[in-house]
Amino acid sequence: MTTVAGIVVVGLVAAACSSGSGGSAAPDTSAAPSTGASTTAEGPTSTGAPTTDATTTATTEPTTTAATTDPATTDSADPVTTETASSDTTSDSGDRSAFYDNSVLHTIEVSFDQGDYDDMIDAYTTSRDKAWIEADVVIDGVSYRQVGLRLKGNSSLSGLGGGPLGGRGADDPASTDSTDTTDTTDITDITETTDVAARGPVGGGPAGGIGSASADEPERLPWLIRLDKYIDDQAHQGLTELVVRSSSTETGLNEAVSLALLREAGLATQRAVSTKFTVNDRPSVLRLVVENPNDDWASENLGDGPLYKADASGDYSYRGDDPEDYGDAWEQEAGEDDLTPLIDFLDFINNSSDETFAAELADHLDVEAFAEYLAIEDLLANFDDISGPGNNSYLYFDRKSERFTVVAWDHNLALSQFGAMGGGGEGGFDPAQIPGGTLPEGFDPAQIPGGTLPDGFDPAQIPGGTLPEGFDPAQVPGALGRGNVLTDRFMENETFAALYEDALATLRADLYESGRAQAILTELTDSLLATATSLVDAATIEQESSAVAGFFVPE
Repeated sequence: MTTVAGIVVVGLVAAACSSGSGGSAAPDTSAAPSTGASTTAEGPTSTGAPTTDATTTATTEPTTTAATTDPATTDSADPVTTETASSDTTSDSGDRSAFYDNSVLHTIEVSFDQGDYDDMIDAYTTSRDKAWIEADVVIDGVSYRQVGLRLKGNSSLSGLGGGPLGGRGADDPASTDSTDTTDTTDITDITETTDVAARGPVGGGPAGGIGSASADEPERLPWLIRLDKYIDDQAHQGLTELVVRSSSTETGLNEAVSLALLREAGLATQRAVSTKFTVNDRPSVLRLVVENPNDDWASENLGDGPLYKADASGDYSYRGDDPEDYGDAWEQEAGEDDLTPLIDFLDFINNSSDETFAAELADHLDVEAFAEYLAIEDLLANFDDISGPGNNSYLYFDRKSERFTVVAWDHNLALSQFGAMGGGGEGGFDPAQIPGGTLPEGFDPAQIPGGTLPDGFDPAQIPGGTLPEGFDPAQVPGALGRGNVLTDRFMENETFAALYEDALATLRADLYESGRAQAILTELTDSLLATATSLVDAATIEQESSAVAGFFVPE
């Protein structure tokens, strides 16, 4: 259920979760299940067959490889509790998509030292640092040791503590430092600095909602698993990184379907798969696991050019020609380090005249793909996109065409009431969808910069609750989304707006009216009903599937 903090964040003053969106391919039951791996890894011995519906044959042979410190894998400092080692890990499949087979329920078991975990949580709650710790991880029965594990997300971690909405106040110096992927130090090794604390909307799914994340339930937190963090080349079926997503639903169907539809539309996205996720022998939960957009992902889906991630606390503004001025707004995730293309692009979209923008944008950006991106985000009712409070997007630069492509990211609010409450999609905002919470006495929406309340919004319709003590609307950079200079200028141009309208009509016909979206949803739902009812009851699976299907119904 949504707390009032969640209401304000989701419906009024959301500054999004950039936990890291993952993605999904359309269900492919013809793909070879990842549970038949024959793996040799430097790590713990195999724990036997995984608890899935697929038969698993896996062998894991511990090695005696001498440990060597490798700065390339420790990023910035040697860990106190471990050393980087070489690995003889191999995979029986060069196809990185093999693991993302939704016809079986995969298993991921994580174990770590409780003291390391407590220190990591303390580091996050006191400084917002996301520290790496060591863990042993078993994926579909194949064991890996010395695996890197850290928290991943922003708003989905808000319940761990901090300032208003579980995050830091605006006057906290730590709240101004922001990246979601840059490793800088470690509790025992490496930390990641993050943005102004967790202010975005995440619902009440297995990873919890705003204010609901708890250190007492590590199985419900969002994680980044990096197999090769401490052991070079350690990988599972070619995959070195896995993102365990936060979710606004119990099943994650809304995000899985959203990402499958992005792929159906021909847009770059990440694959996703449902997993039985267990931490330190605690009760297992159903979690959606997605690819992390790293170098391998970019090379497979886009090319070898640079891939830039927009930070949740950043924006698409032009800050001059000094790359260091963009450190808190952008992070390069793939390709040879070079911010020059990005800076030149930001200069153009911010400083070109309307005439020049209209005439030359196609020289800088794949405008057809961008129109399709905007259209499908609206079809998915995802307000938390490039123009949303979380600034969720990547930019990929193709060095051959010398043009950028906007890459979709973060869809755990798509095809859900939370996305619709944010004003995304075509259904509008219905305050009756918000369970619990009222705006505080004297609350004035005009105090909130960068956003407005939806048409017809009546706070009196929202029953119960209050805003958190000390909440200051002036700290929040926008409501319902803060806008984006690229999107705004694109949609203000009649020619480009027409491209969007055409793409919207085409995608609605191809995905919704054709029945393709429903077919994808049905396949994923049937798979969960066949494999996951020990984790989520059948009634909940069917109810959440029905809720997603409601978005496919034409007006």
